Amino acid sequence: MPKGIPKRVAEFDDLNVKKLRIGLRHSAVITQEGDLYTFGNGNWGVLGHGSEDSIKFNKPKLVEVLKTKGVKVKDI
Repeated sequence: MPKGIPKRVAEFDDLNVKKLRIGLRHSAVITQEGDLYTFGNGNWGVLGHGSEDSIKFNKPKLVEVLKTKGVKVKDI
């Protein structure tokens, strides 16, 4: 399959996505509820999960520290 062709990622269906920001090495999603999910290369802790683990695009991970503190994300 050629790269660069958009396709549906079923894992995003349940996230109620409001905003999506796509970067070269990591990306992020904000839901209508203000939750932040990130995925991509986790070098230097850029994904916000407290580690340098990388997260696959089809398994976006909630940035739990923000949700735990009641932070509602508006923009990224």
